[in-house]
Amino acid sequence: MIALERAPGLEQAAAEWDTAFKHGDVEALRGWISDHPAVVSRGTDQTEVARGRDEMTAMIEHEIADGGITSTTTSREAYADGAFGYVYVEATLRMADGAEFPTRQLAVAQRGENGEWLFVHGLAAIPVANELLTANSPLALHTTATG
Repeated sequence: MIALERAPGLEQAAAEWDTAFKHGDVEALRGWISDHPAVVSRGTDQTEVARGRDEMTAMIEHEIADGGITSTTTSREAYADGAFGYVYVEATLRMADGAEFPTRQLAVAQRGENGEWLFVHGLAAIPVANELLTANSPLALHTTATG
């Protein structure tokens, strides 16, 4: 039986991650990423996929180096059951041109050998209104004739 409970320590680790990102501290961020080969992070662009600690660190470093992306967390909650937990974040992404977008972020974490939380999976998404999901939408991959 899963016994998920609020995880204040994991919420704190996520808050420290946010602070390190805001300060461009790539090495601190790398320290919170597991070295397990299953680590994967997926950004808002369909081509943004990083596998493993090195690729994930490089993706973060690229985002920071561009100087174009900032993130402001509006809510955060974390839950855990033993050695595994997750953090759900709602935030606002601000691009270099000043455009702002709401995001939903989910990170899965595992406790390391010393009890610290290490992130093993990250996912960022920009919510899209259902009204925009039409055949004529620029978001559509392709349109198949119906009916």
